[in-house]
Amino acid sequence: MNVGIAAGETGTAILSFARDERNHIHVSQIDRLPAGLDPVVSWLAAAFPDFAALGGALVTVDGAGLGQALWARLKVRRADGWKLYAKYGRDRQELVNGLLVALSEGRVHVAPSPHGEALRKALLTYHKVIGEDGLIGGELVVALTLAALPVYVRKPRKAVGF
Repeated sequence: MNVGIAAGETGTAILSFARDERNHIHVSQIDRLPAGLDPVVSWLAAAFPDFAALGGALVTVDGAGLGQALWARLKVRRADGWKLYAKYGRDRQELVNGLLVALSEGRVHVAPSPHGEALRKALLTYHKVIGEDGLIGGELVVALTLAALPVYVRKPRKAVGF
């Protein structure tokens, strides 16, 4: 399970998803939490009792909105499977691009859930709320764009011998 978190002033959206061998994104759970850091920290503590041992999961926190404050409160390390998406303004266009490509290729699949219909509706209208400043609008769509980001696997550096 991988997780995308978008914490905003009006609430937080948490998307739990997996990728298959064809790079398809399978959204298995959507959680909508009230605004504030405490509900998110509680959810994460229940899902991952040991923040340093995510069991191969990747948790990506959007740095916009309350994301920077959440990241500071969690005190987690990137090496443990945590990632802060800290791009702003026009640099966030890659979120939109990644989601558009994933949708056009049919790589986004939403499992039935109480919030599945809300995600489908948000996807139908999210292009109308993308501003020049890179704000995508709606925590639910932002959480999905985090899931749609390309996955880059780092190759280990080779030791240079003398």
